[in-house]
Amino acid sequence: MALLSGWAGALFGLVPWLIRQAYAGESLPVLNGLISGQAEFPVEHYLSLWLRFAIGAAVLGTSVVVSAWWAWLHPQRAREARDRVFRAEPALSSASALANALWMGAVLGLLEAGLWWVRIRADGVFSSGSDSDTLWLSPTIQAGFFAVCVGLLLLLVGGRPRRLSLRTVIVMTATIGIWSALSRLRLGLHPLATFVLCLGFGAQLGRIAARDHPGFRSLVRRSWPFVVATVLTAFVVQHTLQERRMAASLAALPAAPAGAPNILLIVLDTVRQRSLSLYGYARPTTPHLEGLARRSLVFDQAIASAPWTLPSHASLFTGRTPFELSANWETPLDARFPTLAEYLSERGWATGGFVANYAYTTRASGLDRGFGTYRDYELKPARMLRASVALRRLGQVLPIRRRWVSPSRKFAASVNGELLDWVDDLEGRPWFAFLNY
Repeated sequence: MALLSGWAGALFGLVPWLIRQAYAGESLPVLNGLISGQAEFPVEHYLSLWLRFAIGAAVLGTSVVVSAWWAWLHPQRAREARDRVFRAEPALSSASALANALWMGAVLGLLEAGLWWVRIRADGVFSSGSDSDTLWLSPTIQAGFFAVCVGLLLLLVGGRPRRLSLRTVIVMTATIGIWSALSRLRLGLHPLATFVLCLGFGAQLGRIAARDHPGFRSLVRRSWPFVVATVLTAFVVQHTLQERRMAASLAALPAAPAGAPNILLIVLDTVRQRSLSLYGYARPTTPHLEGLARRSLVFDQAIASAPWTLPSHASLFTGRTPFELSANWETPLDARFPTLAEYLSERGWATGGFVANYAYTTRASGLDRGFGTYRDYELKPARMLRASVALRRLGQVLPIRRRWVSPSRKFAASVNGELLDWVDDLEGRPWFAFLNY
């Protein structure tokens, strides 16, 4: 035991040192990529994450060791306790337990997406992740997540045949799902208070479902078609109708003026002048821009209208100062002033926006006004994980690359591909394209 404690103490002291080394880029490549000084957080953030993870792991590990030791000493009582908690009647077969988990995930995912939609519509706000895909992604991803959780629980509980108490399934899935939905609303409650509240909801739902098992089973069976139809409708409306609207807006454009040029507006978001070799930085950071500058007009004193993304872009598109515009931290750009894209589309230009900043240049920000085509979010695994607050929080706690679970941007190659595919479909019509890298 003393040797184990010594190893634990050494590990607890070693990891913070490794974090500081990796943050400075002076550790193993895999650690340098995992904990980077170029990230959005100071090193104290990673040290705090490690402390919370270490405390949680210590509590969990101690509980597991004590439980295993007790079960080894009292095998019969351990089996009885397991059956009372995890296999109490009504007990479900593996297939039924997974089906109930899928249903709970889909229903609570729809609840989370619905509450989020009501909030942003009622308050007139937006936030990172505020896109219509959430309406079908949240129930889909949450259903899969709950199925995985129940599958793991079936493996851990064991026994032949593998069975799991309905009450256990409902308590676990309801607690996580309701917590995820309330967290999406950002009510200002302490996280621990929110979890206790949701655990109470889950316990009551589990008790009600177990008491009236036939009625609950009938509810699940009868509502499945409605739940699936709702999710599929949200998916079809988001993708099929959006593509049709884009095609219709292109077909409805008036004839463009003779000889109208193509216009390409490129924004390098959050890039500072003094880091560009174009403006004298010692390292050759922007050789291609230097080549372009040699045959272009270069402005040495071009000053942004605001120090951050949304008001700068809003001013760029409207020609108005930030003080005249609605665009703010959680307030989108409204329709008070016309935008450059609206002006050009009314005169025959095809307009397309292709953006990489998921925080402040998405459709929800209001910058898409006037664009016939606007591409923001990509349907990649990281985007799907963000559709559920529970999965996003889990990804932020686990020691994995931040960009895999909490992306705030997409790569330039994707932006380029979207632009080039769009231009290829225009059949010679003049275009105005906005690119945000």
